[in-house]
Amino acid sequence: MSVTYRSPGAILTRAGALACAACAAWLLAGCASVDEGPQGPAPMFFYPERAQTPAQQDRDRYECYRWSLRQAAQGSASRPLPAQRVRDAMGACMAARGYRVG
Repeated sequence: MSVTYRSPGAILTRAGALACAACAAWLLAGCASVDEGPQGPAPMFFYPERAQTPAQQDRDRYECYRWSLRQAAQGSASRPLPAQRVRDAMGACMAARGYRVG
């Protein structure tokens, strides 16, 4: 039977490496996510129905978004939450400009 001598520094280095690996595994386990349901409203998609150019689509989205914010701010308390009001107004504006909302 042979005995291998290891210096105290080698033992500490190995123990430190094991501790570091265990700590990293513990930290990475905290990064795993569990689906807790929707994180917010689903994205809105707008499909041009009048052959609008990409530049026109960008302009329409911008103008409708600004308009929808103003409309949501003017809503009464009996209406849905402000975020839903913005989505509803945005969809109505884009539909009026020739987009199918999806």
